[in-house]
Amino acid sequence: MNAGRAQEFSESSVFKTSDLQLRLLLRFRPALEQRYGQLHNQQAARSFRYRAAVIFLLYIILSTGIASLLPAGQVNAWLSIYGWVAVIIVGAGALAHLRELDRWFSWYVGIGSALAIALSLLAAAFIQGDHSDILLHVAIMYAVIIVYGFSGLQFYPVTLAGWGGGILGVLASQRLDGVVDWQLLLRTYSGPSLLGMCLAYASDYRSRINFLQACALEQAQCETERKNQLLQELNCVDGLTGLSNRRHLDDVLREEWNRAMRQQQPLALLMIDIDYFKRYNDTLGHPAGDACLRQVADQIGRRAQRSGDLAARYGGEEFVLLYPSTNPSQAVRLARELLTSIDQTAIPHPDSPISAYVSLSIGIAVITPPYGVPLEIILDQADHALYEAKLNGRNRSVLFGMGEMLHPPHPPVT
Repeated sequence: MNAGRAQEFSESSVFKTSDLQLRLLLRFRPALEQRYGQLHNQQAARSFRYRAAVIFLLYIILSTGIASLLPAGQVNAWLSIYGWVAVIIVGAGALAHLRELDRWFSWYVGIGSALAIALSLLAAAFIQGDHSDILLHVAIMYAVIIVYGFSGLQFYPVTLAGWGGGILGVLASQRLDGVVDWQLLLRTYSGPSLLGMCLAYASDYRSRINFLQACALEQAQCETERKNQLLQELNCVDGLTGLSNRRHLDDVLREEWNRAMRQQQPLALLMIDIDYFKRYNDTLGHPAGDACLRQVADQIGRRAQRSGDLAARYGGEEFVLLYPSTNPSQAVRLARELLTSIDQTAIPHPDSPISAYVSLSIGIAVITPPYGVPLEIILDQADHALYEAKLNGRNRSVLFGMGEMLHPPHPPVT
């Protein structure tokens, strides 16, 4: 479960369902009840694929025993009614193997269970003989026990199926002039049904408690993952500017350097410094300096648009832009765009000897790494190019090895 699902669970009352409500009603709040019902039907259908075979085997054993004790003239008549129970068991088992029908599990098993109980009552009402009353009411007990204990239905559906099937069987028996032995029916149907309801209630309640505990555990795990992810992000982000920090830069640079070495692709690095930033801080104060850093960082971050690009704070007023698969002309163009955007931002600098506004110096290094060469070389080249940019008057960019000024300086402050 992801963070969105954890929030959904929390808001849809994983922990808002009171214990009293659960004990009395066996219900969650609507959103959680729907989720529980879907999960329960999936699990119950999967389990019923194997339970149906066991139920059918028990049915064969019971039917064989009853048929062997019935008078010969009654076996066919009894099978003509009770044989349909076998069809119901096989049919429900077959439907359970169709996974697209899992959400309808309660319906087809519930209806099948009700019909099985009704047929059991009909068989007892129409087959008469010396031992048939007792034997056929045993079949009723079997149907009731199987429905409540092995069908996998929740409490409300199984109760509806159990009593609905019994009422249907009694009404059909009377409608068709069958003989209903109320005393035996009370003992073999009503009593087991009440016991089955108690067992179904306990099973459903335990299943719901387990579901809540699983939800709580999953929510706790998701919350832990979310916090770990947030902590990891905080470890990778500079708190002041929101760009990547030096630690994350080192990791990404190493990864991109190795990739560029394997693929023999160029890797470009722009080392950026705010001109005369110490004077800016001394004149306007550190709060203004922090605001300036954030403004500059925002413009730098806008220059890292591709998925592999990285904008990072290198330290103090220095920043880095890393561009995989970028050749020298592309890197020069990107540096020019950054200098232009800083010009247009026009952050006033009251104590700059070269401009009335904050400006940048940029050193550019572009390398297709030879095998076995350490990555520090690209940092050294970018730093050397940055030094040249400062030496040549600042407010410009220099490509390592070219010594070319790529951006005209602002007019001097007059």
